[in-house]
Amino acid sequence: MNFGITKKKRLLYCDLNVTSLNHRNNLMHQKSLYYYYFLLFLFSTLHIQAQHVFCLFGSWLGGLSI
Repeated sequence: MNFGITKKKRLLYCDLNVTSLNHRNNLMHQKSLYYYYFLLFLFSTLHIQAQHVFCLFGSWLGGLSI
C-alpha cells in the first residue's frame, strides 16, 4: 500500500519535473525569439542608417566630382 503511494508521488514528481523542464524550454524559446526580433530590429535600423550615410557620402562624392 505504502509502495503504491510512493510510486504515485514519484510519478507526480516526474510529471512536475517534465512540466518545469518544458516551461524552462518555452522560456528559453521566448527569450531567443525576443533576442532574434531585437537583432532584426537593430539590423534594420543600422541598415537604414548605413544607407542614409552612404547616400550622404554619395552626394558628397557627386558634389566633389562636379
